[in-house]
Amino acid sequence: MSKILESNSSSDNATNTILKLFQASLNATERLAKLQVKMSKEVIDYHAAVINEFSSSPNSHDSFSKIGELSSDAVNKVFSHSKDVYDIFSESQNEMSKLLGKASSPMMHD
Repeated sequence: MSKILESNSSSDNATNTILKLFQASLNATERLAKLQVKMSKEVIDYHAAVINEFSSSPNSHDSFSKIGELSSDAVNKVFSHSKDVYDIFSESQNEMSKLLGKASSPMMHD
């Protein structure tokens, strides 16, 4: 009877771990989707600003100077975006590793 209870307990722990892994994956996916939407909006805003700059300024030197500033900001945003993506993957990997480490610990003692 004790073996049956242990087996049910192990099964419950495995199911719980799988559910936590799915939740961690879903959380990471949601964070990435939000980040992608934010980045898409920033890209659209950047292109709108460039078009606005070209259409509003009669002096091409001023336009190119302003576009250079906008481009510099865009590059900084891309680097920031890349860091955010890396952070999401890193945090998710750590969380999943911890869950899998906890899940495998009882099995190793059997």
